[in-house]
Amino acid sequence: MAVSFIVGVALGYASLLSGVWYLMMLSGVLVGLILSARWLYQFLALLAAGAVANLVYISPLLGDGLLKLMYDVGLIAGINGDILLLLMIVLSAVMSGAGGLVGSSIREIARARLRQ
Repeated sequence: MAVSFIVGVALGYASLLSGVWYLMMLSGVLVGLILSARWLYQFLALLAAGAVANLVYISPLLGDGLLKLMYDVGLIAGINGDILLLLMIVLSAVMSGAGGLVGSSIREIARARLRQ
């Protein structure tokens, strides 16, 4: 489970650096396919890894005016900027965890097919 978390943080951070936010799910799928663990442990490890990767990604930006930017975007959208940041972290975590579920499911289906 710890290996899934560490690899998930590394792949999640790399996918966030690419600028394509939806690659968080792909990083979860890759970890789910490569590392074998129970699906619940995989989901929880990658859920936490997605949140930590996003926090590591946005931590340097907090001093550079990210909160002000989120406040301005929140004014346009009609939501508080802090809620937007929290929503971004939660959605990244859920996408990474869901990717881990998909990867674990594909791995288990492939194992069952190979046994037959």
